[in-house]
Amino acid sequence: MVLMLCSGAAARDLVVNGALSAGRGQRPNGWATDLWNKTQGTAFDWKAGANGGLGVLIVRSPEVNDARWVQEIVVEPDHWYQLSGFLRTEGVSQEGLGATLSILRGFEHTEPLKGDNPWTPVSMWFKTKGERRIKVACRLGSYGQVSSGEVWCTGIRVSEQAGPPLNASYVYGPLEESTTPVGLPTAAGLVVLLLLGISRLGRVGESAPAREKLLFATVLLAVFAAKVGAAPYFQYKIDVGTYSAWAFRLAAEGPARFYAPNYFADYPPGYMYVLWGIGLLARTLGITLGSASFLILLKLPALLADAAISWLLYARLRAAGKRLAWAAALAFTLNPALLLNSAVWGQTDSVLSLLILLALLAQGQRRFELSWIFATLAVLTKPQALLLAPLLAFWPWGWWKSGRPLSCLLAIVGTVFAVADPFRGDRPWQWLVDLYFGTAGYYAETSVNAMNLAALLFGMRHNDAEITLGLSANTWGFAIGLAIGLAFFIAYLVRRNRLLHVNLFAASTLVSFVCLTRMHERYLYPFFVFAALLGVTGTVGALYWSLSALFLVNELVVYLYQETATAGPDWVWRSVAALNTALLFAWLGSTWRMARGRLDAPGVDALASDDSAWLRSLSLDGPTGPITTTDPRDREQASASPAWIPSEILYLLGLAALALGLRVYGLDQPTDLVFDEIYFVEQARNY
Repeated sequence: MVLMLCSGAAARDLVVNGALSAGRGQRPNGWATDLWNKTQGTAFDWKAGANGGLGVLIVRSPEVNDARWVQEIVVEPDHWYQLSGFLRTEGVSQEGLGATLSILRGFEHTEPLKGDNPWTPVSMWFKTKGERRIKVACRLGSYGQVSSGEVWCTGIRVSEQAGPPLNASYVYGPLEESTTPVGLPTAAGLVVLLLLGISRLGRVGESAPAREKLLFATVLLAVFAAKVGAAPYFQYKIDVGTYSAWAFRLAAEGPARFYAPNYFADYPPGYMYVLWGIGLLARTLGITLGSASFLILLKLPALLADAAISWLLYARLRAAGKRLAWAAALAFTLNPALLLNSAVWGQTDSVLSLLILLALLAQGQRRFELSWIFATLAVLTKPQALLLAPLLAFWPWGWWKSGRPLSCLLAIVGTVFAVADPFRGDRPWQWLVDLYFGTAGYYAETSVNAMNLAALLFGMRHNDAEITLGLSANTWGFAIGLAIGLAFFIAYLVRRNRLLHVNLFAASTLVSFVCLTRMHERYLYPFFVFAALLGVTGTVGALYWSLSALFLVNELVVYLYQETATAGPDWVWRSVAALNTALLFAWLGSTWRMARGRLDAPGVDALASDDSAWLRSLSLDGPTGPITTTDPRDREQASASPAWIPSEILYLLGLAALALGLRVYGLDQPTDLVFDEIYFVEQARNY
């Protein structure tokens, strides 16, 4: 403790007798007592340190009270200061604020301590608001948050500071110093990368005439304009309010301070760059929170992602026929469930889906490093991407044999560092891991309004740690999902080609949504991106549109019942959940028919070009860039099942074991519902 006090000696201490070593009788020099209720048996004490050492202030109260030792100090107006010291507590009640160091102007205090605690360093940063004098306190309880117990205080200091450090907690005052440049190079790089990726991977080629491409672009532009026109009239208030608060906080403080302790932010850093840009643009243009213009601005990234996905679907399928490409792209563009998600609700599932789609398309062109960069960005945007990104490792023709696993790993690590480091500040990298685990624990429910099998079996929005037949609902959901997921994966192994590889992405989303606990009503969105690549007509199309209708009902009911945050009447969600479960098994049956060659999805010819391009690259020893072919003989060669080799088998077994271990570890935690943003007071203050 003495070393810590000495380390800050360079800054002048404004507290008189902060070491509490001087005094007369029972009164330390410079300090006085104050309390709210004089009838609660509260007592004050001071113990001088031996041989001029540190003394202590003591507040004891057997009943709840707001009691404190106080000192008035001289400060300069509009300056930053740090209040710090050490606290020790005995039997401080869990009710009320607890023990703190504080300044007597509102609710400004250090970290509160409750129960029994050894000597603990605490601190806070505050900016004066024109005052020249301010009172500091060693305090038990607070205004309206009275506490009982005993608190000891020592080493109390107030020193002038240039400003609070990065990621400081308990900061009171406007952060006027600019932190915006931190992370700007990464933000600019992400914009360039995304634009280049869409332009490169969205090339239609000579399969479509310029007039047709212009017509399709005009259709997309018209739909986009209609969405923008509808955007300011609708919103899911909780989600939009949360995004708004994050955007303005980022604009005011920059990324390095964003994930401060005691501030709710359950998204990883990826999408925060988008919200940061929105906040800066709104502040620059003078757009106010809650205005129609701000609501449009907030929804704009998701609407642009919708349009980009539509164009990429059209570009990828056009070589196999105009009808296939237009049908799939328009089915996605005009899907009512997807329109509701982005234009009405205000959610951002389209951004996640776009990044995963770009990763898949880049892999098809053998741009493996770019593929894993986009996949990593997806994981850093929303945790749900963890259900999809690992599937890239199962590229049908063994991409790891190209000699580029190391470069792909470096691309992943570099992306994580570039994106997350501006938000890390001075914290260890463990904060990012804790963020993902914390996000998973916020919604420890059987189903977060997703009308699925988990809700049917265990109830809607129950605690998923509840035990049924010896296992928690969370464990049961994982076991059921794993069993059905393996059935899809085995079907893929029967006939490893690009069609069934793309189907894995659609099936993974569908299995997760239907079987796992903690699923939100929106999490089925990526399914419609990858299912569209398979085609939206015939047997596959019938399932596509049936699931679209159920997804629309699920989202619409939850949207209409947003004030109560429920999934509506029981009979509605139970009916939809039963139908979703039935359609999951119908999709599984269609997958096995495709694997056995008994069913051709409409998109089979378009996707087979990835297989044939890979085979030709091996035989021609071509460059690492994309190689395409229209030779029908390649289709037959691509359809043949590749021969298994021992290294591939070991790789798959190792990856499966690692995936299983990561999913089972800590599965019993948390045991209770940890958090619900509806009741988060700090977030409400930002509205």
